[in-house]
This record gives sequence, structure tokens and C-alpha cells, in this order.
Amino acid sequence: MKVESTPSDHVYVVLGTLVVLAVCAVLIWGSGQAGQYLDEHFVRGPAARTVPASL
Repeated sequence: MKVESTPSDHVYVVLGTLVVLAVCAVLIWGSGQAGQYLDEHFVRGPAARTVPASL
């Protein structure tokens, strides 16, 4: 079977790919931000702000 593809199909594929990449980026960034927030406010407490980030 040969499937005929139209230009509109390609548009949907590109848009779908961009949406997936955007969602992944937001999830990765969001989890990083949440982890940093939890570290600062819950895991180590206020003292975490006085500790250099390299430690």
C-alpha cells in the first residue's frame, strides 16, 4: 500500500514534533526548578543560601 502524503500532513508532523519537544523542555526545566526550590526550602533549609553552589 502506498500512502499519498499531502503538504498539510507534513505541517501536522512538524507541529507535533515541536509540541513534543516543547513539552519535554518544559518538563525538564520545571523539574530542575522544582528540585532547586525543594533543596533550598525543604531539604537543607535556609542555610542552603549561604553555602556556595559548588558544594
